[in-house]
Amino acid sequence: MGVKYVEIEKIDNYIENPRHEVGLNELDTLKKLFDVSGYQNMINLAQDIYTNGLVNASLVTIVKLNNADRYTVYEGNRRVACIKLILHPEKFSFLPKNQIDRIKKMKSDTPSKINLSQIECLITDEEDAFFIMRRIHSGEDKGRGLKSWNTKEQEIFKLRTNPKNSTSIAKIISDKYEEFFKEDIQEEMAYTNIQRLFNNLEVRESLGIEKDNIDSFSCERLYLIKGVIEKVNQIAKIENLSISRKFNKRKIIEQIVIPIIEELKSKQLESKAINSIHIEQKNKSNKLSNSKEQQTQNKEATSNNGISVREDTGLKTEYKSIESISSTLKPKLPPKIGSGKLLSSTMPFTNLYHSNVRINTLVIEINQIRYKDFRLATQFLLRSLMEVYGHEYIDYFANLDYQDVQKMKAIAKDRIKRNQTVNEIYSEFISNHITKHFPKYAEQAELINISLSKNNNSSLMNILNFMVHSQNHIPDSIELIEAWYKVKSIVEAIDNILHEVKHNY
Repeated sequence: MGVKYVEIEKIDNYIENPRHEVGLNELDTLKKLFDVSGYQNMINLAQDIYTNGLVNASLVTIVKLNNADRYTVYEGNRRVACIKLILHPEKFSFLPKNQIDRIKKMKSDTPSKINLSQIECLITDEEDAFFIMRRIHSGEDKGRGLKSWNTKEQEIFKLRTNPKNSTSIAKIISDKYEEFFKEDIQEEMAYTNIQRLFNNLEVRESLGIEKDNIDSFSCERLYLIKGVIEKVNQIAKIENLSISRKFNKRKIIEQIVIPIIEELKSKQLESKAINSIHIEQKNKSNKLSNSKEQQTQNKEATSNNGISVREDTGLKTEYKSIESISSTLKPKLPPKIGSGKLLSSTMPFTNLYHSNVRINTLVIEINQIRYKDFRLATQFLLRSLMEVYGHEYIDYFANLDYQDVQKMKAIAKDRIKRNQTVNEIYSEFISNHITKHFPKYAEQAELINISLSKNNNSSLMNILNFMVHSQNHIPDSIELIEAWYKVKSIVEAIDNILHEVKHNY
């Protein structure tokens, strides 16, 4: 028992290795081990052992056979198998010839770093060998086992041991996220997914961040990144896909993430503008308040001296003007019934059709919006959803082959060339097309006829357009729910149809 050098020829691989099925003999055991570990991985390990030697921080653990000068390896089967491959590649008849040739060429080109004919091993009994195997291969085991580094920790090690390595986007964002928000970004998104999304050149340009300029990762830009992460997580959740699977191509990342960034940037600018106006009005109000206070003091002082003082009507007029501006900026809200309620909680909607990025984004925002608090924003979202679904429906069916019975005619295939209003697209084309080809949605087609007919002065689109373009009207929650009921019923039918035809195709 103990540590000693043992000839590799006296060591057999463990036929009952948990990595694979029980081997029939030594060669069968080696083949099963190579199969389960991967031929290329085993070749890579063999090359590393030949070039750098063995890592003796974890010795190969062997158990002596009874009444024989031979040993079985319990811990380190892959390493022992690779050493055998290096010493006798011709015996590995199950390997492709090109991989055997690679080992032979490696041996002819350079000498091995260590003598591989015998290796340093820990010799123990089977009970201790099993204990070692359990500790090494059972994961963290509540702190008792080995703890592997995550992706971020691996990068930190590389940077600390070799300063020439460049810092990844994920590392920079992670550090700044913790600096500004005092939070671990990996609780929101996996480190590898952060690298996947934000290492994209177009995404970085849209955010205004540069890998070689740490100062470009400002607090404002980190808020954008935080917003993108929230949106991307929502998209993945709605589509029931992992982020790595959903965002698996550069073009997809750019098509989805960049519009999110631009929208978040617009909201930041809008917020800045509103804050600026509020600050300006507050300063003016303070100035007025100070002036009035000074006048009151002067008036009291002169009254004490028996002198009559006339009020400054100009200041009063200016103060009323500022009150009017403030009232315009903050219109009086109607009484609330359950403040902050989500629009989606009144009638939920989840799109099955995911081929249009704008639709995906609109649905996400509609599912997030608190319609009683953001009534103007809600009406814009509803109108946009109607418009984009209508054109998406036309885009698909107008571009079918002429032989296809479902082809939509008498309307431009190119969206840009269409001169019909949204009302006309629905009432004159989509409604009839649904009735003819998708009769199970006849009820929704009838709703389109009733709600969007050009002869209907109170049609749904007229109401939405009025809400959007009116200079004075702020829709109340009842109006928004009524509009949402109709919009949801119509677009849900279109969504189902588009999903069905695309899926069947």
